[in-house]
Amino acid sequence: MRFTYSVLQLLALCRITLASPCKPSSTITSVGPTSTTETSETVSSTALIYETTATTEFETLSDSSTIATSVATSSAEVETMTTTTAASGPTNLISNPGFEDSTVAPWTVNNNIGALAIDSDSGLPPSTQAGQFSASGENLVNMGIRQEIDSSLIVADKEYRFSIYTKVTASNFCISQTIACGAGTGWVNSANWGAVQTSGWILTTVTCTWNQAQRDAGPSI
Repeated sequence: MRFTYSVLQLLALCRITLASPCKPSSTITSVGPTSTTETSETVSSTALIYETTATTEFETLSDSSTIATSVATSSAEVETMTTTTAASGPTNLISNPGFEDSTVAPWTVNNNIGALAIDSDSGLPPSTQAGQFSASGENLVNMGIRQEIDSSLIVADKEYRFSIYTKVTASNFCISQTIACGAGTGWVNSANWGAVQTSGWILTTVTCTWNQAQRDAGPSI
């Protein structure tokens, strides 16, 4: 089982809680570096090492003449060599995850609702930047940001784990915050971390597995 762990400082999806009597208003969410970890791989191999040694035996005859006889002997030793290779940093599935590129690309605004900008002082190491998403008005269902993932980086039926840091800086209506993995126009899995909180950065993780059809439909986060 392969795990790719990406910490994203961004808002993947934000949904209004429809059962709540909230009035249309506005919200500002700072979402901002990314780390990826993968277990090291151990590869064991057995090598057969051959040694050949030459020995010389001297035999003394009764007539005091000496004959030198060379005897060649060979021996084989088996030595098991185990090499451990640390996985070279796995490819991060997310591009510009901490907005280090000083641009919001390739992130896009979901359903063309709201705006995404750069927050140059996110206060969450190791990145000093974050994405800041804001929206106001009516019909704010499924607002947020998304990014398409290169399907060639996805192995079907393998698990991938994504995490997100969010911090709500201003809001005066009720929303439910969600990070979700997409496939085409549908969703693979999502994780919800509840209503808006303004108590600092919050970390949430979701584990996603795309089957072959979902991979072909176009994975996203």
